[in-house]
Amino acid sequence: MHTEAFLPGRPAMLEREPEVSAIGELVRSARGGTGRLLVAEGSAGIGKTRLLGEARAAAEASGLEVIAARGGELEQGFAFGIVRQLFEPLLARAPSADRTDLMTGAAALARPLFEEPQFAPGPEGPAGAPFAMLHGLYWLLAGLAFRQPVLVAVDDLHWADEASLRWIAYLAPRIDGLPLLLALATRPPEQSPEPGFLAQILSDPAAVILRPGPLGAESVAALARAAFGAQPDPGFVTACRSATGGNPLFLRAVLDMLARERVAPTSVNASRVAQTGPAEISRLVSLGLARLPLEATGLIQAAAVLGDAARLELVAELAGLEGEAAAGAAGVLVRAGLLRSEDPVEFIHPVIRTAVYGQLGGHDRRRAHRRAGELLAAAGAPAEQAAAHFSATLPAGDPLVSRSLRRAAERSRAEGAPQAAVMFLRRAIAERAPGDDTAGLLSALGTAELSTDAFSAAGHLRQALATTDDPLRRGAIALQYARALTFVDRFEEAVNILNKAIQAVDGPRTELLDQLEARLFTLSLARPELHRPAADRIASVPEGSLGGGLGAAVMRAVLAYHEASRGASRTRCVALGRRALHDGWLLRRTTDLSWILLVVSAFLSAGEYQQAARALEEALTEARRRGDPFTAVLILRHKGLLGVHRGDLLAAEEDLRSAEIGPGLAAVSNPVFHAGYLAGVLVDRGEVQEATRLLDSVPGSGLTHDADRLPLFHTRGRVLLEAGAAEAALHEFRTVGAVMDALRIRNPATLPWRSQAALAMRLLGRTEEAAELAREELRLARQWGAPRPIGIALRALGLVHGGRRGEAQLRHAATVLEPSGAQLEHARALIDLGGMLRRANRRADAREPLRRGLELAYRAGAAGLVKHAQDELAATGARPRTLALTGVEALTPSERRVARMAADGMANKEIAQALFVTVKAVEVHLSSAYRKLQIKSRTQLADVISRPR
Repeated sequence: MHTEAFLPGRPAMLEREPEVSAIGELVRSARGGTGRLLVAEGSAGIGKTRLLGEARAAAEASGLEVIAARGGELEQGFAFGIVRQLFEPLLARAPSADRTDLMTGAAALARPLFEEPQFAPGPEGPAGAPFAMLHGLYWLLAGLAFRQPVLVAVDDLHWADEASLRWIAYLAPRIDGLPLLLALATRPPEQSPEPGFLAQILSDPAAVILRPGPLGAESVAALARAAFGAQPDPGFVTACRSATGGNPLFLRAVLDMLARERVAPTSVNASRVAQTGPAEISRLVSLGLARLPLEATGLIQAAAVLGDAARLELVAELAGLEGEAAAGAAGVLVRAGLLRSEDPVEFIHPVIRTAVYGQLGGHDRRRAHRRAGELLAAAGAPAEQAAAHFSATLPAGDPLVSRSLRRAAERSRAEGAPQAAVMFLRRAIAERAPGDDTAGLLSALGTAELSTDAFSAAGHLRQALATTDDPLRRGAIALQYARALTFVDRFEEAVNILNKAIQAVDGPRTELLDQLEARLFTLSLARPELHRPAADRIASVPEGSLGGGLGAAVMRAVLAYHEASRGASRTRCVALGRRALHDGWLLRRTTDLSWILLVVSAFLSAGEYQQAARALEEALTEARRRGDPFTAVLILRHKGLLGVHRGDLLAAEEDLRSAEIGPGLAAVSNPVFHAGYLAGVLVDRGEVQEATRLLDSVPGSGLTHDADRLPLFHTRGRVLLEAGAAEAALHEFRTVGAVMDALRIRNPATLPWRSQAALAMRLLGRTEEAAELAREELRLARQWGAPRPIGIALRALGLVHGGRRGEAQLRHAATVLEPSGAQLEHARALIDLGGMLRRANRRADAREPLRRGLELAYRAGAAGLVKHAQDELAATGARPRTLALTGVEALTPSERRVARMAADGMANKEIAQALFVTVKAVEVHLSSAYRKLQIKSRTQLADVISRPR
């Protein structure tokens, strides 16, 4: 076989001028700072690799740094294999200082991939566990591109491992604003084991898709002329084009074979051409190998097993060759046109490797993979690489194979590749090696499957539970099994599993018992039929029996939340919350940051806003450090609730609209819950129509439990009340009350439905009933002791009573609310007091509370209440000034958040990392903010942002 048979040197590209021109333009764009995506799609041998080679040559000529990788048909089980090919050589040759610089900030999240993982994997779920790794790899590449424009070239993407494909699909829509060209070559999605990711990449509207077509007759004739040294007949050219479909690789192979067999390029021999075709590639390889020394055959077969770019030393060892013999054999293969390079051993084309691998018999192939796994393990290769070879063997009860597979699964989970972990664990279970821990393997498999297939996870965890009789072990498995059951909406079964586990380990308080009971309570929060028995059990836990570990911290968080829900002792609730946060268990010593939100909810109910704010900021910082946007969204929602309680509606809307900066992330927290609270803020902001639109867009009942819809019912009632539909509003508030009663939530600090229902009854003329409801809320609020719910109940009672008695109650409400930090409720009480005085014809007395209320309402961003206060002031004969939305108030919530972070001194890159967005998105928000604030630079932001309204 001659070198010219397979892409000899760099022969001229035929019929590819438009593609080459497009590549040059994309390279220039990337060099100028505009990230671009190039995808060459087509069948094997059509010229995708050549186009990628043109991109590399153009990039190198333009000063771009080139990092490249190639997918392999046999390496799909090697998690992040493509990613490792891209970054490992670069990091290995980088000076220590540069490597440290590249791996700082959010990029540090990618360290476990390139270093031995030092942490346990985080909690997984259907939202997607590997985000932190994807986020970290994105910022590693971004940091590299900001230093020097980069070309990322990936050939044979259709054979990439799932984790690498997931990252590239994550990266592709985020390259705008980076000096980066992402160039990919792939077969059509249906030829990939992971067609979904490829289809997602190809559908990117910004992608430039190159689909090289088959060669025409003129090009076929030119290639035939070069192969035979003579002008081919038209009939011969037509036959060649028909036999190969104009595919450049297959065409060159057929022409080479015919030339060596001295078949003249005449019309008479057209029938001989028709007998050839793409299958000739494999035959050509066989013929070529038959003419080569046995050492060369053994070496190339070993290379086909190990995969592209394997070290010659390793290939030689697998082939059983000494160093000099291996080097000589590699040289022969390069000259024969089968290999591109000797060390590392790289095939000239993936089709050649596939042909060589296909010639190995099944037994020889499995034996070679077994030996390859041993060699890689002995050489200190990543456990996943060795395990990928062991996975290609038949189960034989081999302890070495089992250990390697288990280790690979552990690393894959820690690296954010749960699907690879699942594959390795399934194969480890099938190995059935002596001494294997079956329950442990099934438990590990089920836990890994929590982020890939919750139904399979539940099945394997159920098997794990049935495989052991140890109560402590069963309890640990039950924690994961219960989570899997909740993912498939089998809450009652999950609660039963936890109850059985609790009964089995019941006795003195232990870490495991604490975690089981805490999980039992949280799973039953929104289900009345499950909640009551769980709440009774939680209430019976003596605080003094709790220790000082994570389980105890989680239990204290649950107890604080439960105390707040039933409105019992505010003092005990706050003490429990503080104790739960002590020693940082819920912040830095757990993989599940959401536990801290139980404490925050308790603090909000208790009016401990500073403590809630501190806990939320610390939790948000930690979530961002971990690269966990899903928990960050839950934290932002609670920050929004803090803004509601404090009456800072701008901040509340800013946090609750987190999805504007991170598209789709808000949906991971209950979207119905989220919409209810956001609509409530919009009502307070005077945007009732927008609130109505949002409420109408929420899915109908039946998609979630009524407990999840409490904020929705409450806000819908407020919208109806604003519209004067008192009867319909009352129905909504009564629904809130019924659900809260079913869950035994007695504390009006949670949702003050009675006071709202009283205001609706007042409009209906049912004054006595209204007063009774308001008095009941006031009694419960005073029993709890937090100022905000007391002030809300007093205000409602004052409006219902009216007259001197109502005036006294409104004054009392204003007095209670003034030091509470709840400025919006304070503003309402003052404005209602002023309005009552004005209607009593005491205009002079009315102006002072109205002016104070107006000021507070304006600070709160409550445009509707501001308008109401202005109208009341005008009715007293005063001339209130017009308050227009200017400065910070004119910014969108997304713009405000970015502007605040920039004003705090954060660089655009740091803001983007914290918000899980691109630098380009930050630049767009800042540019818009500058325009609205009428400033020109970052240095002016701090003054404008901090300026009082």
